[in-house]
Amino acid sequence: MRRQAGVALVIVLWALVLLSAVAVSYGTTVRSELRIARNHYDQAQAAMLAEAGVNLALFELRRGTRDDSDWVGRTRTLEEDGGTVSWSVRNGTGMVDLNAAGPGLLDRLLKPVVADEGRRLQLVGAIQDWRDPDSLRRLYGAEARDYSAAGRETGPRDAPFAHPVELLQVLGMTPAVFHAIRPFLTTAGGLGGVNPRFAPAELLLWLKAGTAEEIDVYVAARADGGQALLPDVSAAPQVFVAGTSDYYRIEAAGRIGGGAGARLTSLWQAADGAGDGGQLLTWDWGGEGENYGD
Repeated sequence: MRRQAGVALVIVLWALVLLSAVAVSYGTTVRSELRIARNHYDQAQAAMLAEAGVNLALFELRRGTRDDSDWVGRTRTLEEDGGTVSWSVRNGTGMVDLNAAGPGLLDRLLKPVVADEGRRLQLVGAIQDWRDPDSLRRLYGAEARDYSAAGRETGPRDAPFAHPVELLQVLGMTPAVFHAIRPFLTTAGGLGGVNPRFAPAELLLWLKAGTAEEIDVYVAARADGGQALLPDVSAAPQVFVAGTSDYYRIEAAGRIGGGAGARLTSLWQAADGAGDGGQLLTWDWGGEGENYGD
């Protein structure tokens, strides 16, 4: 009897161990699912805040009461109920338009990451051949036979770039070069050069518009609506231009406390200047750029 009682006790103990393991596993699963659900909830809230940021920017654009010093990408922030929404608006001429940039600007853009002049000439020519409608090969460019000789099944597009990431398909372009210049690219800026009035400080420094100190002074004066000059602007007319376009790049972000966040980049085309009657062309989560034409 004692032996049977001992066996029964062991069985009961093992059963308790197994039940405890099941209970711990179930509790862990429930906690994990609750955390996942909470993360999804916070992420959805952050996304809605980012959408609110775009709509706040569109409200400003449609009002059209601000001057051009407001379209330089200055970030505005609003905090409420534990959430933060931020947004900025930049006129499209403050970016490098892949569909309008001339050879001088393209060469200047590539120079910091492509030191070899011959390779830069080839890339500049290939970019222009990609977007122009004809099949005539530039001196340093690339047309269909060049892509075929390189083992490519397609290329060039012979039409405007639909999205900056399409640049990766241009013959000679590498991921390292693309990712270095990607923050400065757009497919709808409207001008063949960059207007320093609207360009981010990083792009001005990249294009060697002046020293870091000179650019800091210029950007600060620009933000205050004042006047300042960059030393290299007048010396590079193919790179730096004046004027504005009807395209505006909107960058918005939402964040819940110190946790979940979401980013949204959109492109707005005004009917005339920053007035009413425009249209929202893109809606791109993650802030990777435009989905122009999608």
